[in-house]
Amino acid sequence: MELLIGVLAVWKAGGAYVPLDPDYPAERIEYMLSDSEASVLLTQRHLLEGPEVGWPMTG
Repeated sequence: MELLIGVLAVWKAGGAYVPLDPDYPAERIEYMLSDSEASVLLTQRHLLEGPEVGWPMTG
């Protein structure tokens, strides 16, 4: 349910949904975020405990 709400909110705000699997290697996630030129990352709190991918995280 959280995924659906998040995707709809992103689309309503005029953004794009880029699916990132937390099991992807950190280099792949970093590339995808860089290539998409994402300025905002919507995530779940428990995923912030994973490996760093070079993005500043605030909570």
